[in-house]
Amino acid sequence: MTKLNKMFRFIMLLRIVYSVVAVDYCSLCDNGSHTLCLYPKDGPGPNCLEYKKVSLSSDEKQYIVDLHNDIRNFVASGETKGKLGVLPPAANMMPLEWDEELAIIAQRWVDQCIPLNASRQHDLCRQTSRYKYVGQNVASSLVNKDEVTEFDIFILKWHQAAENVIPSDIKSFEGLYRGRKVIGHYSQMIWANSRAIGCGIAIYKAKLGDFYQEKFICNYGPGGNVAGQPIYIKGKPCSKCPNHKCDSSLNNLCQSAGLSNVRSVGNQTHPNFNEIKNNFDDTTCIIFPGGSISHGCKDMLGNRSLSKEPTIWKMSSEVTTIKRTNQTKKPENKFKSKHKRALGKWYQGECRCDLLYRSKSISLSPFVYLILLCLNIVLRSKYCPM
Repeated sequence: MTKLNKMFRFIMLLRIVYSVVAVDYCSLCDNGSHTLCLYPKDGPGPNCLEYKKVSLSSDEKQYIVDLHNDIRNFVASGETKGKLGVLPPAANMMPLEWDEELAIIAQRWVDQCIPLNASRQHDLCRQTSRYKYVGQNVASSLVNKDEVTEFDIFILKWHQAAENVIPSDIKSFEGLYRGRKVIGHYSQMIWANSRAIGCGIAIYKAKLGDFYQEKFICNYGPGGNVAGQPIYIKGKPCSKCPNHKCDSSLNNLCQSAGLSNVRSVGNQTHPNFNEIKNNFDDTTCIIFPGGSISHGCKDMLGNRSLSKEPTIWKMSSEVTTIKRTNQTKKPENKFKSKHKRALGKWYQGECRCDLLYRSKSISLSPFVYLILLCLNIVLRSKYCPM
């Protein structure tokens, strides 16, 4: 990125921050319920314990945008598999761009350190002068101290709900749930008319044993999940775009106003959605004692009671901080007396494990381990010793 581009972005950021200060947020919502009115001070709220703000770099902000747009581009192509088969292509899918005002509001709500078991996980009002209705996705995980869940894991978790979506949901959105399955995160991610995104993240003491809670929130403007409205218009990609033109890079998305390419100007240091998707091959991870086994992810969308659902939700790439054996290297023979097994995924050449089964550990002899390695070679499945 050139110095001129950096200077331009800095000036734009200053303008955004100034506009946030200048807006009277207490007048935007009924009874002064706007997040920036209720919590006017930056930083952790009074309920926070051992709070740690995770500041997003400009590269990370762009990666959040790029990953969302990769997913939206993939959905618009008509290749997404839903509950009843492949979902239709999108004719009017707009690209998302980073909105610092939405990010400031998201961060302010994150900073209140809302516990996992709180009945209300979403703030009451988050609208801006630009967007009268702002959508919101919330994700939380339990981590050990000083751990950080990679936020792309949260985003991909939201995308996983595509498997519960049916074509009629695309034509007319009727609710956050398909049966007992949450689809509202996914529908907001791919809501065609949403054009802006801003996110915040923090870690704080969870009041659940020795765990810490990590919370990741993204605000979307204009918001989606409007009952009776289509998630997107079915049709040939870009055929219903405002200017009837596709983006030059993500050619299933509409061309953004004033832009010919929605991609980051800087170097792409992160994998795009297709690279991630293609590396998500099923594998089995063998977790040995002594590893830092963490992350119970709870789905936090909406205020509906989850009492009939598991408190801990299965999530791709659940274990992210333990030492991993790279896919390209020969696995070490770690003959431990006990282990736990969990389904997992290969991601960026590394084994990422789903939620660990909470059953008792099973003895694993060297002989059994040798058999597993042989089966691994024969079946070409991957075992990931930790």
